[in-house]
Amino acid sequence: MKPFVLLLLIFTVYLQASAQTQKIILVPLSKTIDATALTDGYDANVLNIKQQPHPASGAEILKQDLNTERFKKQQQVALNKTATTNSASTPILIKGFPANSSNSVPNDNHLAVSNGGKIVSVVNSNIRVYDTSGTSIFSKGLSAFSNAIGTFSGISDPRILYDQEADRWVVLYFSGYFASTSTIIVGFSKTNDPAGLWNFYKVPGNPFNDTSWSDYPILTLTKDELFFTFNLLKDGVVDWRTAFKQSVIWQIDKQKGYNGDSLITKVWSDIKYNNKPLWNICPAQGGKGLQSGGVYFVSVRPSDLRNDSVFVTYVSNTIKSGNAQLTTQVYKQDKTYGLPPNVPMPNGNYLQTNDARVLSATIENNMLHYVQNTIDTTFNTAAVYYGRIINPQNVNPILTGTIIKNDTMDYGYPSIAYTGGGAFDHSVMITCSHSSQKVKPGTSVFFADRNGQISPQLRCKDGDGWINALLDTNERWGDYTGIQRKYNEPGMAWLCGSYGDPSSGLYRTWISKVKSTDATLGITRNTATVPYSLLYPNPTSTIVTVEFETSNKAAISADVYDLTGKLVAHVYEDAAKDGLNRFSFNTQALPKGNYLLKIFANEGVLTSKLFVVN
Repeated sequence: MKPFVLLLLIFTVYLQASAQTQKIILVPLSKTIDATALTDGYDANVLNIKQQPHPASGAEILKQDLNTERFKKQQQVALNKTATTNSASTPILIKGFPANSSNSVPNDNHLAVSNGGKIVSVVNSNIRVYDTSGTSIFSKGLSAFSNAIGTFSGISDPRILYDQEADRWVVLYFSGYFASTSTIIVGFSKTNDPAGLWNFYKVPGNPFNDTSWSDYPILTLTKDELFFTFNLLKDGVVDWRTAFKQSVIWQIDKQKGYNGDSLITKVWSDIKYNNKPLWNICPAQGGKGLQSGGVYFVSVRPSDLRNDSVFVTYVSNTIKSGNAQLTTQVYKQDKTYGLPPNVPMPNGNYLQTNDARVLSATIENNMLHYVQNTIDTTFNTAAVYYGRIINPQNVNPILTGTIIKNDTMDYGYPSIAYTGGGAFDHSVMITCSHSSQKVKPGTSVFFADRNGQISPQLRCKDGDGWINALLDTNERWGDYTGIQRKYNEPGMAWLCGSYGDPSSGLYRTWISKVKSTDATLGITRNTATVPYSLLYPNPTSTIVTVEFETSNKAAISADVYDLTGKLVAHVYEDAAKDGLNRFSFNTQALPKGNYLLKIFANEGVLTSKLFVVN
């Protein structure tokens, strides 16, 4: 990087750190609630099923154009040629069972599971607790909780988290679609029993007393705090893209919530880059355990047809420390993301895919993973973008992106959880919704191994029917899914998503337990004869990087071979220091194809990695 560019970059970061504002709000305990003593309410819901004029907005015009282009491409190019590279091992479906049903649209699913084996599932109107066999042991409408602390309507977007260190639960949802009624409802369990006592709080959904209301929360827990983000939307504006005002970050001392004390909260606002508010800021959840101190957040430009910008925001410390600072940096991904098309169903209707916002993120071993909706431009299908940011704390982190795609099936609304083990294991599980013109809407999972390679799709549940809740031709698919690592069972994850339910024309939640089949799970590093190594990005069209370890300083050489074993290029010869090293070279001189990179030292082969030039 040229010196003047570096100076400009640092100056930009400084502007971001100083532009945001902070506000401290004290929130008193509303009530301690015994969940078993609650009387269920009616969970009344008003759903406008009348068909809306189309195109309803600029986004719908763009999505219609994308689908027109999709059908043209399908006629020109043979199908079944563009599935994601399937080199990672396919996860195993351990069990699955039907769960919550909802009278609301869309069916927003979220889930958490305790070390003791209790599974809590939430959708737009209710909360249920299951044991690991799938037996329901507790069920209540969310209105039963909120009615105990006030009068609320329009309950939406519930989220549930399990705190594995405190062995407690946190639930959050919001009520109200106007500035005058917007309320964020947060509950902290007093014990490890989600059907027991809860401390509930009413957090203002209009924290600045203007004409905005809070929508679309995403949560994470650290050792000390609860973080959640919201989008603030303007009153009375139908198109949410026009209604968007800003995204804010709430920072809360979680122990106060567990104790039933008044919450000390900090609201971070005016979070901008180049004077544009960041859109839908997604916090990263810890991988094997809870993060300590700082928290990373990821966001993109979600409504753009094509973009490669990734915004990483960092809150550096706790409220209690008095030293928390917020900074934002922008990076460029090696693959573009973009507005996904709506998904066609055989009955002539479509499933809405919203935009390309980041929906879920996790961090472990200095690698920040995130997933978002996107488009596969080969066939204009809706796809999942899986991004990795290696060493996000560095001035120049390494970013790689993979598009999880299929030319005959659409994917949407992904969530991610870390499922690896060991200091160098970067493997994750990614769940998402799936649908096609032949497969009814259901839920799937992919495994991404420590090198970022993607497994074949595991379809946990296909729909029993098509989604047909509205008179509109664009049906709501569901705005998010949920997945969580089972913290005391290595390689295991529980997930939830929607599937089409013909009995109602709506959806039902499906819960699955899946297991990684990665043979290297839990291996922190290989033996001295085959040291740890990580190669990325793969496939590549520009530069490939490999990380490797040496036990002492040594002369090394690097060679590239084709798959017949023929030497293609001798690319490097020099010394490497002991410890972890990072080697990279430009692949643009290589023709498209499959290659083997070998790095040698006096004691033999340090690493041997296959890679693809595309």
